[in-house]
Amino acid sequence: MHHFKSKILALFALLFLDGFISGKAALAAPTAPSGNVILITLDGVRYREIFKGVQMSKKAGEKKGSSLIPDIEKIIQANGFSFGNKWKDSWGKTRSPMVISNKIALSQPGYTSILSGVFEEKCRENGCPNTPHETVIDRLILKEKTDPKKVATFASWDLIDRVLEKGAQTAVRSIEFGPVRGLTPQESAPFDAIQAQALVDRPTRWGGSRWDKYTFEMGHLYLKTFQPKFLYMMFVEPDEYAHKKDYPGYLATLRDFNSRFVQLVDTLKSMGSYGANTSIVVTTDHGRGRGLLFPKHSREWLDSRYIWALVLPSENFRKQAGIRATEDDRFFHVDIRPTLEKLMGLEPSKISTGGRRKSGRSLVTVD
Repeated sequence: MHHFKSKILALFALLFLDGFISGKAALAAPTAPSGNVILITLDGVRYREIFKGVQMSKKAGEKKGSSLIPDIEKIIQANGFSFGNKWKDSWGKTRSPMVISNKIALSQPGYTSILSGVFEEKCRENGCPNTPHETVIDRLILKEKTDPKKVATFASWDLIDRVLEKGAQTAVRSIEFGPVRGLTPQESAPFDAIQAQALVDRPTRWGGSRWDKYTFEMGHLYLKTFQPKFLYMMFVEPDEYAHKKDYPGYLATLRDFNSRFVQLVDTLKSMGSYGANTSIVVTTDHGRGRGLLFPKHSREWLDSRYIWALVLPSENFRKQAGIRATEDDRFFHVDIRPTLEKLMGLEPSKISTGGRRKSGRSLVTVD
C-alpha cells in the first residue's frame, strides 16, 4: 500500500513539474503584440532608384547615385528592414533579390499577390475580373471581425478596386475619382472636399488616375480621424511618368514620397499608444526595364520582375527580443501578406502560393 501511494505521489509530482515547465515555456514563447499597419505601394518603382538613387544621370540632369529618399534611408537603417537590394555598396542591409509572384510583371497581378499572398497564375493583364482569392482585408473583416471602418484604402488608380476584397466590398475606400464608400455622409464630408479638388485638378498628361497628393491627403486625414487597424495607400504617379519617358518626373515622385513618409512617421509619433503600435510597409507592384528600356515593364523585360520592400515595425513591436529580418536567398510578393499579419499580431496565413515556395512567410522574424 505504501509503495502504491509513493507511485501516486511521484506521478502527481511529474504532472506538476510538466505543467510548470510547459507554463514557463508558454510564457517565454515570443508573441507579437496586437498592432496596426499602414501599407503603401508605389507603382512601378525600380529597386535601382530605391537603393542606389539617380541612375540615368544625363536624363535626370544630376549626379548619378544622388539619393532620392535620404530621410527614409536613415529611418529604415535605424529602426527597420529593407528587402530586394542586390548591391554590396548601397544603403540596404539585405543582399537578397525580391521578385514578383506572377509571370507577367503587370500591376493588377502584382497587387493581387501583395494582398492575397497567392502566386497569381490566371490574371495576366490589367483588366481581370474581381480577385477570386481571399485577401488580408477579407480576413480582417470576415474572420477577425474588425470594424469595416477600421480597414480603409485610398488609391490613385481605379483597377485597385478589383483586388481589395473577394467578399462583399465592405471596407472603406476612395478609389481614383469615385465617391468615398463605407462612411456616413457626415463622416465622408471632409474627404469629399478633398475629392472635389482632385476632380478639378486632374492630370492632363494621362487619364484615369488621381494625383497622389490628394490620395495621400485623404489617407493621412483618415489615419488621424479613425486610427485604422489597416490603412492602404496606393500611389500611381511613378509609373505614369515612367510610361511618358519622363525620368525627372519619375524621380520627383520619389522625392515627394520621401517627404510624405517623414510626415507619416511624425504623425504616428504624436498619436500616443496608437502610433506606438502602428507599423509601415512599403513596396511596389513591379519593376522596370534597364537603361533605355526604363519606360517598359512586362514579361519581355526581365529586370521588371525585380521588386523591393521596406518595413518599419512599430515602436512596441521593435521592443521584442530577437526581432530581425528573415533570412533567405530570395523574397517574393507573397511574403507581404504574412508580414502585414505578423505586424498586426495575427498568425500569418498558410496559403498555398503555387510558386517557388509552398507559402509566403513574414519578412520580419521574432526568435
